Amino acid sequence: MLRFRRGWHSRRRRPRRRSGSRRWLWLIITMITLFGFVQFYNYVDRHMKGPIMHLASIRVKQLATESINEAITSQVANTDQVDRLIDWKMDGNGKVSGFMLNYSSHMKITSDTIATVRNTLEEVSHLSETIPLGKHWAARF
Repeated sequence: MLRFRRGWHSRRRRPRRRSGSRRWLWLIITMITLFGFVQFYNYVDRHMKGPIMHLASIRVKQLATESINEAITSQVANTDQVDRLIDWKMDGNGKVSGFMLNYSSHMKITSDTIATVRNTLEEVSHLSETIPLGKHWAARF
């Protein structure tokens, strides 16, 4: 006669799956994670928007000032146009009796300056800018 030991089984028993409880667990974890992401987005939007907009406006002013300065510098370097801005009137003795502004030269310099500023801003608009998010607290104080 065969005796069976208590621990001996001819077939392996598979552990029962608790699929229903695991599904609920994963659903709860997913919902908590989704809720955390939404709260994080709201926090960043509420607390970081002001400092980021402040840094962006400062950078835009800086780029505009640089482009205007570059345009003015390039126009001042062109001294032959600057010399034609004023027509000096001399009397018979060689003394200055008056002057007249040369509006066509003035308008030419103005249009060249505007074109240079426009070109510089066009070049700058294609550059990517980074905002150091870790330093936003320094901008507040």
